Amino acid sequence: MSKRHFSVGQQTRALLGKNFLRKWRMKRETLSEWLFSSLLVLFAHLLSSNLHQVNDFPQLPAVDLGRVDNFNDSDYVIAFAPESKTTQEIMNKLASAPFIKGRTISGWPDEQSMGKLELNYSTDAVRVIFNNTFSYHLKFLWGHRIPTMKEHRDHSAHCQIVDESVICEGSLFWEKGFVAFQAAINAAIIEITTNHSVMEKLMSVTGINMKILPFVAQAGVMTDFFIFFCVISFSAFIYYVSVSITQERRFLKPVMRVMGLRESAFWLSWGLMYTGFISITATLMALIVTYAPVVVLTGFTVVFTLFLLYGLSLTALAFLVSVLVKKPLLAGLLVFLLAVLWGSLGLAALYRQLPAALEWIFCLLSPFAFTAGVAQLIHLDYDVNSNIHSDSPNDQYLIIATIFMLLFDALLYLVLTLYLDKILPTAASLVFLKSSSWFQRRRADCAALENDIDPDFPSNDCFEPVSPEFHGKEAIRIRNLKKAYGKGKHEKVEALKGLVFDVYEGQITGILGHSGAGKTALLNILSGLSAATSGSVTIYNHSLSETADLEHISKLTGVCPQSNVQFGFLTVRENLRLFAKIKGIQPHEVEQQVQQVLQDLDMGNIQDVLAQNLSGGQKRKLTFGIAILGDPQVLLLDEPTAGSDPLWRHRVWNLLRERKSDHVVLFSTPFMDEADVLADRKVFMSNGRLKCSGSSLFLKRKWGIGYHLSLHLNETCDPDSVTSIVKHHIPDAKLTAQSEEKLTYILPLERTNKFPDLYRDLESCSNQGIENYGVSMTTLNEVFLKLEGKSAIEESGTGVWEQSHSTDDPGSLAEPEQVAPSFSEANGTVGGLALWRQQLCAVAKVRLLKLKSEKRALLAILLLFGITFGPQLLEHLFYRLHQKSYSWGLSPNMYFLSPGQPPRAPLTRLLVINRTGSSIDDFIQSLRHQNIALEVDAFGTRNGPSESSYNGAITVTGDDKDPRFSIACNTKRLNCFPVLMDIISNGLLGMLNSSEHIQTDRGTYFEEHTSYEHRYLSMAFFWIPGMACFTPYISMGSIGDYKKKVSFQLRISGLYPSAYWFGQALVDVPLYLLILLLMQIMDYVFSPDEFEFIIQNLAVQTLCIIGYVSSLVFLTYVISFIFRHGRKNSGIWSFFFLIVTLFSIVANYLNEHAFLGLFLCTILIPPFTLIGVLLIFSEISPDSVDYLGPSEQQVAFLTVLIPYLHFFIFLFILRCLEMKFRKKSMRKDPVFRISPRSSAVLPNPEKPEGEDEDVQMERRRTADAVAAPDSEEKPAIVASCLRKEYAGRKKNCFAKGKKKVATRNVSFCVKKGEVLGLLGHNGAGKSTTIKMITGETRPTSGQVLLAGGSRGAPLGVLGYCPQESALWPSLTVREHLEVSAAVKGLRRADAAAAIARLADALKLQDQMALPAKALPEGAKRKLSFALSVLGSPAVLLLDEPTTGLDPEGQLQMWQLIRASVRNAARGALLTTHSMAEAEAVCDRVAVMVSGSLRCIGSIQHLKSKFGRDYLLEMKLKSLAQLEALHCEVLRTFPQAARQERFASLVVYKLPVEDVHPLSHAFFSLETVKQNFDLEEYSLSQCSLEQVFPELSKEQELGDLKEELDPSVRQKFLPQEEP
Repeated sequence: MSKRHFSVGQQTRALLGKNFLRKWRMKRETLSEWLFSSLLVLFAHLLSSNLHQVNDFPQLPAVDLGRVDNFNDSDYVIAFAPESKTTQEIMNKLASAPFIKGRTISGWPDEQSMGKLELNYSTDAVRVIFNNTFSYHLKFLWGHRIPTMKEHRDHSAHCQIVDESVICEGSLFWEKGFVAFQAAINAAIIEITTNHSVMEKLMSVTGINMKILPFVAQAGVMTDFFIFFCVISFSAFIYYVSVSITQERRFLKPVMRVMGLRESAFWLSWGLMYTGFISITATLMALIVTYAPVVVLTGFTVVFTLFLLYGLSLTALAFLVSVLVKKPLLAGLLVFLLAVLWGSLGLAALYRQLPAALEWIFCLLSPFAFTAGVAQLIHLDYDVNSNIHSDSPNDQYLIIATIFMLLFDALLYLVLTLYLDKILPTAASLVFLKSSSWFQRRRADCAALENDIDPDFPSNDCFEPVSPEFHGKEAIRIRNLKKAYGKGKHEKVEALKGLVFDVYEGQITGILGHSGAGKTALLNILSGLSAATSGSVTIYNHSLSETADLEHISKLTGVCPQSNVQFGFLTVRENLRLFAKIKGIQPHEVEQQVQQVLQDLDMGNIQDVLAQNLSGGQKRKLTFGIAILGDPQVLLLDEPTAGSDPLWRHRVWNLLRERKSDHVVLFSTPFMDEADVLADRKVFMSNGRLKCSGSSLFLKRKWGIGYHLSLHLNETCDPDSVTSIVKHHIPDAKLTAQSEEKLTYILPLERTNKFPDLYRDLESCSNQGIENYGVSMTTLNEVFLKLEGKSAIEESGTGVWEQSHSTDDPGSLAEPEQVAPSFSEANGTVGGLALWRQQLCAVAKVRLLKLKSEKRALLAILLLFGITFGPQLLEHLFYRLHQKSYSWGLSPNMYFLSPGQPPRAPLTRLLVINRTGSSIDDFIQSLRHQNIALEVDAFGTRNGPSESSYNGAITVTGDDKDPRFSIACNTKRLNCFPVLMDIISNGLLGMLNSSEHIQTDRGTYFEEHTSYEHRYLSMAFFWIPGMACFTPYISMGSIGDYKKKVSFQLRISGLYPSAYWFGQALVDVPLYLLILLLMQIMDYVFSPDEFEFIIQNLAVQTLCIIGYVSSLVFLTYVISFIFRHGRKNSGIWSFFFLIVTLFSIVANYLNEHAFLGLFLCTILIPPFTLIGVLLIFSEISPDSVDYLGPSEQQVAFLTVLIPYLHFFIFLFILRCLEMKFRKKSMRKDPVFRISPRSSAVLPNPEKPEGEDEDVQMERRRTADAVAAPDSEEKPAIVASCLRKEYAGRKKNCFAKGKKKVATRNVSFCVKKGEVLGLLGHNGAGKSTTIKMITGETRPTSGQVLLAGGSRGAPLGVLGYCPQESALWPSLTVREHLEVSAAVKGLRRADAAAAIARLADALKLQDQMALPAKALPEGAKRKLSFALSVLGSPAVLLLDEPTTGLDPEGQLQMWQLIRASVRNAARGALLTTHSMAEAEAVCDRVAVMVSGSLRCIGSIQHLKSKFGRDYLLEMKLKSLAQLEALHCEVLRTFPQAARQERFASLVVYKLPVEDVHPLSHAFFSLETVKQNFDLEEYSLSQCSLEQVFPELSKEQELGDLKEELDPSVRQKFLPQEEP
């Protein structure tokens, strides 16, 4: 074991390099990240370019606006309401005002009736709405005469500089007549109520804008947008970092932590990289803000610091969210939304709407703190010209405090991240402020004592005593270990129930059990991936519950979890280097360790391949390689060879055997044969408890069913006579399998003394047709089933397992008699158009069910719907909102303090300057009655227009009898002039001894636009282009079907291509029509005045829309077919349709020959067709007469048929694509008229040389089957001379690519009622052969004939169970079966019965309502098998059907496979990596090596022909006779080789020539047993697992030719010496 040292620096550098490689290799993600960030910076720059205005003038002088009555505008009429005597009198007085003389004044009952006013385009109405005599609303048309805002925002520009002149918003009140109308109405009210005329005084009032100091102001709403872009400027970074970290933390970080990863190294690696990214963006944003300029008084350093700390705090927030949220995309979306929401909340600080204390509390949210900081910078500039000057440095202190708050936020989020990351994986709830959560892992609830054992613990006779040589070598001690998982709110599932056992050094221990037995839970606890609920575990006396011991345990252990551990964007070598550094291997040893693993695992040829491009077996190999890096002393392996081929499994076994000395190996496996060969000690678990443990010999003797006697026969043999011989010697022997070539019996263990006589008689019957025979011990599969309460005895003549228990036992396996009806022929199937209709409905049902689960597509459709109707909706809302006039009251308290009120920005006192030369006390007193705090200059020494620190000033001139007024307003106060005019009016009213108060409200009204011709079609310009965007989100589901290979599965099940597409359209077209109908309804709602026009054209629209929808849907189908190999890219195609449609609209608008261009676009551009037809029919192009003539305009009505023309064109293209590129159809399509095609048979260029005699015989049999006339019955599958070549890679663009031959001259046949097993190493050609048989790929030469009807009729249905389950994730088990039955033509009643039988046989009753994505892997395989056998296909192709099943599930599946073929005109071809499966299921097996058949024959025939050894195991009662026994074995079997010795257990490998004849061997062993008092012994022929490596040698040697890196030395599988 190499020396390890966990270094934060080494791990950080390794992880940082990994992160940069991720960015470099995942270019699409990186490009999106930086592109989005760059766009945000660009938009911020564009917004900032016109955002600010800065005046460098020392001051702008006051501007005299003149007298009130200088207003002279004739483009208006005056309307008042309600019309009464008093209001009429007021309006009559109003008419005497100089600027109103001669203007129209009309009275109305109410404001609503004023809408009847008939005005021309240039005239607007001034509305005067009286509440009472002294209160009225003065209303103007929206956007005319008065500002549309209520008040200047606190930071917005109050004046604009245009052509070196200053234009202030508040001056509009004076210049556009509002103040003039206000003064005239006020004068009229005063005269009517007091009988004194003040018209002349108010008309003579002059207005002045106060002088303007240099100011810095923002552009109103644009400022808000700019701040928003600043808030989201880092959103791309925080989204991708949260997604990336969540993915790694969920799938890889736990395993890396077990390997010794330091938490700080993980977070540092991401933090350092994104600090660099954020620094770049912060620099750019700071440059924009300071040099645009957005802020003037603040330097670059402060702004950069603000952005940098904000970016870092967001990164820390992303870290925190990634810890709290498990789903990556949800984490990224959540952190983005938090930034947007919290940042938007910060705009309240910009408008000073929050109390200061609340602002500081909200600053704990970093986006709010950042927005508040930007607001403070803006306020600092704006307050330069504030009329409340503040000389204190509080503003600067606030900015510094905000920066420190951002720093505090970043540290707070980081601390919370580290805290929650430590406790969340091990704690069920967030127990804050516990020191134990910070400094140590949770201890087990109680430490179990040695004698604290589960009361349900099995008796001691279930456990083989440990050999004395292992006493004191207990490496792993497990005491009362329990693990419970929460299921729901209150329910808990106990995965482990008080386990107590030890694992010893120098021994390989295998953990076996059914799915859910607790194997993975145990290994996860031992490896530290999960915590135990209670109990204790020690590894070399280091406790897993003690933090101090964890580092030492990490250095000792190597972990291979059940799921693969690697980074897909790294190569094999890079993955190994990274994990070597994480494991703490010294830097100078890293490369050496990596090379050692590459050499040991034979991965030199894939070392530079990205992990994401590896096959499943290669990924497993890499995960195992990571586990053994550094030669750890303890190996914890969870199914290390899952998905691997037999050669790789043998390599792993040999590697582990080599390393077991002074090491501890604990592994789990679903393969009983693997445990039998590899594990020295087997531990069986069931439902979280130990069942038994011991060596293979112990377990087989105690729970085995006996010896298996297999006989290979020829045609002359009489099976009955052989059975009589066996029964004569052993009456209780059972015949378990019978076929033309083999017989299999089970012989009880206790009858071994009868074996010599039996074998002697069998050997003497060689002339009676017995070619050869062999004997093997019971398998661990049978031990497992017996332990689980089930027997596994093969039934006579069927090869199917029969019960030893009653069928009433719900846990027992189904009887063959119960299973067989599930696979029997249906009463009849439908065909022709009836089948087409049935398939059409089935596909439509699937499409509808899939649609329910396509949440992203539905959300995209809703979003498009909203975007499409956004403009109309905004216009509609704008109209409705402003149809109700907005009114704002004008009162002095808007700008002026009340008497006794403390100073409060922006309020000031009202400055009154007396320049009359006499007392104006009456006027001053009248002003004070208005509750205004005054500052009076009694001597007239001050100049009102220069007093910019006040909001307003009134200068009184003239004399006390006839005063004249001048008002000066601060330009920052929008309503200052109307407010001061009311103050003067009420002052004059008060001087006339009136206690009343005139109240003026300013308001606006909205006038509905007059409708214009064809306005309906103008609105269609908004939603019809958007309508074309929907089809890619609706109709591209076929790409997903193709990628999941569901469409291929449907095709070989007999689905008509036309039924597939029309079935999809049966849902897609109505859905599209529904969306379009909804959009039209919305359009009617928004355009009610055009309803009559719409109704008149309803028939044309409806006819055109149906064709348009159908054509676009089928256009999308064509696109989906052409691009089926790529990504779905619905968004890209949606955008493409939109651009094409908009381009067509613009092109037609600019086209000189309008009608001709419109007509051509309508024909040639399908997305534009609908709007083109509507334009033609609405006569948008009046020049159409020039092209068609008045009498020929009827031709235009034919344009409504253009969409239907498109539909038929796209349908024809789809049919041609199906014929050209799809594989041959299984049935004749009644709509597309596509018939099953027979491919041309090309001769094989190579002649077979050096073939095995059995392969040659099979080739002759295949040739005879091909040549036989159709009238004769043929085999189910005939594969004749199959050869497949693939184009090889070119070394350069000029080199000629070398062809790669996948299969070479493969010939075999599968008889009806036979299961042929196809075995071989990865790359041997099995998958290619299957693809050629299914029609997925065409053979380069040779042909495939499949059993069909009479005289060569097409097969119709092919039963295929693919290696990877081809299922729809959202459909339930029942829905899958129903759809498959309908596609295969089963009638509804037959389908229901067949589905019920299959569900019962496969024990799927409880899972029928579960969607496929929720099924465990074993249930998915069962469902795939059920889909393959449904409908009674004549040919079954089963590609590793039992992958992912536990031994019980495997046995059940084997039973069903045999039942599906037995006594049926059906043949099955099975590929598998499990030799036990091949022995249990197959009548014959064919082994492929380097694309050719190496051998073919029955199992026993291959064992006898290629098997070289027998295995002898003996267990002694006394060790004293060990050496004497060894001498006796060598005397009896001279070439015996001792394999292993564990005290009382000795194992020998015996050559075949020493063992045969078996009668002599067993006679000798019985003698040895009696003489040496053996406790037990077993003699077994080598299994197929052991024969296979010998058969596959050529494949291993052939792989060297494709070696990519010749520097890596190849290590071959060790060859056994005879």
